[in-house]
Amino acid sequence: MKGLSMQYKMPIYSIPFRLIKEGKRKVDMRLLDEKRQKLKLNDIIEFIDSRTNESLFCKVKGLLVFNSFDELIDTIPLEMFGTYKDKDEIKLRIRRLYAHQDVENYQVVGIFIELLDIDVLEKDRGSKYLSLGDELVRFNFLTGYRDER
Repeated sequence: MKGLSMQYKMPIYSIPFRLIKEGKRKVDMRLLDEKRQKLKLNDIIEFIDSRTNESLFCKVKGLLVFNSFDELIDTIPLEMFGTYKDKDEIKLRIRRLYAHQDVENYQVVGIFIELLDIDVLEKDRGSKYLSLGDELVRFNFLTGYRDER
């Protein structure tokens, strides 16, 4: 349906947050859990720096699903992740973030993102951008329709 988009809030550590903000990181890696399984192209993600609570907004430009983080990291070009020196460094960092059991229970997803300028987002939507909390919400900015899930 035209005009409907999904919005998500996702916490993120400070280093990847900064890399996204600087335009150096173009892909985020997550477990393909129930929430991420609902992601679609053009959805909006509000990334929240877990240390400072600063927010930035990104549009989902692509989704690639893999069986493991290693497979994801080996497939995607190094420069998409930011300023890491090599893929081994990325693999080490991701292993520190996720429990082995979680990785065994889910596939993983590479979320290709485009950083959005909030002023442009507000103008494009025809009304003020809303932060809708942690719940998954479908919201049409033009009609005001809101469907909480």
